[in-house]
Amino acid sequence: MDLDNIRPQELVSQYLLELKGKGTMLSYTDHEIIEAWLVAAPSLDDLLVALTDLAPAYMARDPQPRTLAGLKTRVLNRLAQMR
Repeated sequence: MDLDNIRPQELVSQYLLELKGKGTMLSYTDHEIIEAWLVAAPSLDDLLVALTDLAPAYMARDPQPRTLAGLKTRVLNRLAQMR
């Protein structure tokens, strides 16, 4: 993966897929949630910081692949605090 030419959506998606583990994928709804986060984020770095703080514990709570819907509001609230 060429990090110099990667779109923000792809970078966030790849990070979340790595957290979810092998054999997982993101649903269409998950991609919509990522887009909403990118719009709300002051910067891509801020979004990645918020995800680094919140996503690992969220993903670890359930061994099954999880949708991002339960994480959506938490990340949006964290991004709002960063503004």
